[in-house]
Amino acid sequence: MSVLTNSTHFNLTNNSTKLLHVCISADQSSFRIQHSSALIKESSEQVPHHTMVSWVVDSVKNWTHGKTMRMVDISLSPKNTVQCDISCKGALEFSTCIARVNGSDGSLIIPPECQGCELDLFFSENVGIAYTKNGDVALNVSKMYSRTMVIPVEVKNTDGHLVDLEDNLPATCNVLI
Repeated sequence: MSVLTNSTHFNLTNNSTKLLHVCISADQSSFRIQHSSALIKESSEQVPHHTMVSWVVDSVKNWTHGKTMRMVDISLSPKNTVQCDISCKGALEFSTCIARVNGSDGSLIIPPECQGCELDLFFSENVGIAYTKNGDVALNVSKMYSRTMVIPVEVKNTDGHLVDLEDNLPATCNVLI
């Protein structure tokens, strides 16, 4: 964990046709967020104040860097972008869940060394293998019943270069055809 706080501007863009729930949390620490979006639901951390000075310092930090958070939930509708600024000392974890379907959640961890600049997160949609009603692989188009859908996350910096992150798992589900 870094001693310095990294302030990162995030642009989260949903290029898929599905509603996504993106949950942001920090490992071993809290973080601060600033935004003007109604799509972001905050779960703020209550900080006890023992002195007036402590309250004043925390109030100034809330005003300049945002409230102290443990978790933030973003409802990212299809073909939509949400912007926010996050200040954090540790790694940030983005958990992605495809709304209204059963599947596995995606996970993206952005370490402190990749923070401190503007990052664009692009959620796209890829379809894969088709299945029959029995759960077998569909070899005939007329027998297709469901299909695997994958929502990978692509991270780019302000120059448009891909940021290679080791901990980047896509969200997956089966959708009916």
